[in-house]
Amino acid sequence: MLINLSYQPSSSWNQYQISESVKMFERIVDIELPKNLNTADENTVKNIVLEFIEKCKLHFNNADLNNGVCISGDCYFTFCFVSEMLKRGYRCYSPNYQNDLDNENNTFINYKEFLQL
Repeated sequence: MLINLSYQPSSSWNQYQISESVKMFERIVDIELPKNLNTADENTVKNIVLEFIEKCKLHFNNADLNNGVCISGDCYFTFCFVSEMLKRGYRCYSPNYQNDLDNENNTFINYKEFLQL
């Protein structure tokens, strides 16, 4: 299962990204990020991170072994969330796009797995 933790639901992805996601993870579950992350203080973000980790864990408890979170959004939240997920042994991915600056059209290339260094 791939949990899509972003502001962009998987229904808005192009067909290639959807098919690659299903090929890698079998199915996609959307969880929308809260809208106020960029104005939240550090403690609030910490609490939101812990809340979303629990949401992901609930989905993963009923899923196959090949699980991951595709995360894209507020940089501070993403860093805190990914750091905590990696500590807990979960896999997180960043969608990798080729940006077309002239047409403002982004083309999905692949997922890059976040690594714990």
